[in-house]
Amino acid sequence: MLLKIDQILDEIDETIDIVRGTLYFYHYKCDEQDDRGWGCGYRTLQTLCSWIINVKEEYATSIVPSITKIQEILVDLEDKPPSFTKSKQWIGTCEATMILSQLYDVDCKIIHISNGYNLLDYMNLLSKHFHDFGSPVMMGGDADAASKCILAVRSNKQLLILVNI
Repeated sequence: MLLKIDQILDEIDETIDIVRGTLYFYHYKCDEQDDRGWGCGYRTLQTLCSWIINVKEEYATSIVPSITKIQEILVDLEDKPPSFTKSKQWIGTCEATMILSQLYDVDCKIIHISNGYNLLDYMNLLSKHFHDFGSPVMMGGDADAASKCILAVRSNKQLLILVNI
């Protein structure tokens, strides 16, 4: 699903800091693979990859890696054993940073936020991220381990706009 989130949200409220550019939203079963229950990290990562491909000219001819390709890269990087390929094992933010670094030479920053209540303390940091970089943000969790893709933040009302895979 093609999202031009900046065009949609720009019309709603000027106080929203948002993803800049075009991305494809990857979700469960979007490519006929039934990844419900374990694929959210892969789908968030694929959404991030699509943003890079659509925004960065040097990657314009690249394709978004499949779940199997992501697994193969993690095996090649010796992060996962060979049995990981074609499995239903999930990935998290750490694995996503390895893939982004390997495929696109992108440096990532991981910030640990102990619980959702503390997320409000990081709204300014998220706002700055969207202002400075414009890319989507991957969010995982301790108690709620499902991956989410942050597409915008509205600091004055403490609102996150998420895509829940």
